[in-house]
Amino acid sequence: TALRVIALLALAPALPAFADDPMTDQDRDRDQDRLHEADMDQLRTHLQKKVKLDEADIKSLEPELKRYFRLHGEQAHIRAMIQASVDGQCTGDCLRETVRATNRAMVWGMQDLEATKMVSECLQDRIRDRDRTGAKWTEADFGNLLHDRVQDRLRLWERDRERLQTRERDAEMERSRDREMQRQQDRASGGKGRGN
Repeated sequence: TALRVIALLALAPALPAFADDPMTDQDRDRDQDRLHEADMDQLRTHLQKKVKLDEADIKSLEPELKRYFRLHGEQAHIRAMIQASVDGQCTGDCLRETVRATNRAMVWGMQDLEATKMVSECLQDRIRDRDRTGAKWTEADFGNLLHDRVQDRLRLWERDRERLQTRERDAEMERSRDREMQRQQDRASGGKGRGN
């Protein structure tokens, strides 16, 4: 028995070493970076060949696109949004704002698909406004108007999320009260049974 205890103690320090090994985290980070870089290379090629963006436009988008991938965004979702933006004559500052706004929404807590969908809807709202009024917006104007629309939607989304969380908390408190009342009733009825 003493030998078994000594053997276990000898092994014990080795067991958590795998979980706490800093090289494991560094390797994981390096793998993540490689994946993001591969995504970025594929997206860069797509933007050049399919969307027909020039090198300067792609370079100006890269910081926000890299951030999007670090936030675990899927390439297909951002591709579709960029294509829709360019099709709607949202380029330059406006196009940068679509990606920046998507990242902002993801930081607020949206998943990438929900974020790109919301930003695309905001963009379509602004395109309809522009086409209806015949406005001649600069890229910067378009980007600023898109930014304002996205912020409005994010505030609504956050308010709805808080309301939902409040309802869920209230429902859980109600269930907890019901369980406690049931326990008290069970105890009371159990006590009577023992007294009889």
